[in-house]
Amino acid sequence: MNILEHVETFQDTENYFVVSKFMPAGDLLNYLMKQPVQPLQESQARRIIIQVAIGLQSLHERNILHRDIKIENILMSDFSEEAKVRIADLGSAIKLASPSDTTNFKIGTPGYVAPEVLQGLPYSFGCDVWSLGCLMHVLLTATPPFWNDDRKERTRKVCHEPLDLENNQYMAKLSDSCKELLILLLTKDPAYRPSISQVF
Repeated sequence: MNILEHVETFQDTENYFVVSKFMPAGDLLNYLMKQPVQPLQESQARRIIIQVAIGLQSLHERNILHRDIKIENILMSDFSEEAKVRIADLGSAIKLASPSDTTNFKIGTPGYVAPEVLQGLPYSFGCDVWSLGCLMHVLLTATPPFWNDDRKERTRKVCHEPLDLENNQYMAKLSDSCKELLILLLTKDPAYRPSISQVF
């Protein structure tokens, strides 16, 4: 299912404790820092993205939006190319009443937030698909798409600028199908963005 396993929850007079499965390699950022080649090769990134997509599909089938897919919320079992991936931190998640339901609460991490969320529009599962595209971009280029240190400029780029495949030194070595998937995942209008099932 590729979602971090919950073991138990308990509390004392001052704290709540959540026990989950131990992932020895820590988060995906820590994993990337230990890799001999950065950014990742397409084949290695593919294995990670597939596992994250499987986890998102499991959430979406239960009408749950994660709403904070990012490099720090993906945990790794080890540092090998065959590492198991688990989605963690559902603190920003929400369960929708039905598959057609939407929400409009602004939440997420800069660099991974979908245009519709930034604009305060009603949104649904497409926000996680966008974040998956941002994660894929980070794995393949070592930078989030549309990044700018200035918040207003970053928001403008996310909402209105096309994805730049020409001026990034790492894009040239990617396969056409990889670039096509990135373009689809990072489609501005969620109505034309693929569902997580279509990603496969």
